[in-house]
Amino acid sequence: MTDTVDRVHHVGHVVPDIEAASARYRRMGFHVPAPRFPVLATAGEGVRAVGAGNTHLSFGRNFVELVAPLGADVPDEHLVPLVVPDGARERVAVSIAATTARVRAALERFAGVHILVLQTSDVDAAAARLTGAGIGHGGVVRLTRPAVDGGAPVPIALLEVDAGHSPEGRLALAEELGETGAEHPNGATELVGPVLCAPDAELDGHAERYARLLARPVREAGPTRVLDLGAGRVVLVGASALDAVLPGERPPTLPAFVAFAVRVRDLAATRELLVGEGFPVRSAPDGAAFVPAAAAGGCALVFTDRSS
Repeated sequence: MTDTVDRVHHVGHVVPDIEAASARYRRMGFHVPAPRFPVLATAGEGVRAVGAGNTHLSFGRNFVELVAPLGADVPDEHLVPLVVPDGARERVAVSIAATTARVRAALERFAGVHILVLQTSDVDAAAARLTGAGIGHGGVVRLTRPAVDGGAPVPIALLEVDAGHSPEGRLALAEELGETGAEHPNGATELVGPVLCAPDAELDGHAERYARLLARPVREAGPTRVLDLGAGRVVLVGASALDAVLPGERPPTLPAFVAFAVRVRDLAATRELLVGEGFPVRSAPDGAAFVPAAAAGGCALVFTDRSS
C-alpha cells in the first residue's frame, strides 16, 4: 500500500508552565482539558511523577498539544499511572528521560512550536517510502497513551524522523488517532497547519525536503512555499518575507515554526472574542486574523475561515 499524508496530525506547543499556557488558550476560546503527567513506580521510591506533561486541544481529526517539563508541584489529580511490565520499567524510564531532555532542550531554544506530526494512511508504507527517499527515521513504533479526557487507552502508530532531517524540531508521521473533537467557544473546528520560517537562501532546500517528506508538490504563493494536503497545508517562508506574511512577527531562531493556523466557523465572531479577552489581534494579507507570538506564548496563532 502507498501511504498518503493527507493532513497535519498535530503540532506541539512547548511551554515552561502548562497551567499558565492552558489558561491562556482558554482565554483565546479553546476547550483545554486539565494537563496530565505520567507517574512511574520505581523500586525504593514509590510512585513519582516523571517526564513531561501534556494536554490536547482536540478537533474532529487532529489536535494541538501543549507540552511542558515536569514542575515542582503537580496536583495528584493530574497524575496518570503508567502500566509497565516489571522487565520493561527501566527501559521506559530511560525513554521518558530522553523525551524530557528533548522538551527541555526545545525550551532552551525558545517557548513555541517544536513538534510537527503529519498524518499518514499507512505508517509502515511511509517508513519504506522515507527510507527510499533518503530520509532517516527510527522505524515504526506502536504503543498506547491514556486518553486526555479519560476513557480507554488510545493506540498510536508512528515513526520519528531523524534529527538530522528535522533541524526545526521534532518531525514524525502517525496514523489517525480518531480524536473526538471538542466544542470550542471560539468556533475552531480544525488544525490547518504550521508556518516554518527559514533563512532566505535555504528556503527552497527546506521546501524540497518537505516535498520528499510529504510526497506532495510545492507551489509558490507570493513569498511563500506551500505544500497542500488533503485538508490543511504546510507553509514555508523566508526570514526577510515573514513580516509580509505575518506583520510584526520576527523568528526567534532559524529554522523555526513561527505560527500555526486553525480554521474557525465565523472569523468576525472569533476576532470579537479575542479582542474582548484583551488579546492584540492583527490582520494577515490573506484576510486571516492572528494573535502575535508575544501574546500567544511564543508562536503566532492564526485564525482563518477559508476552506483552502
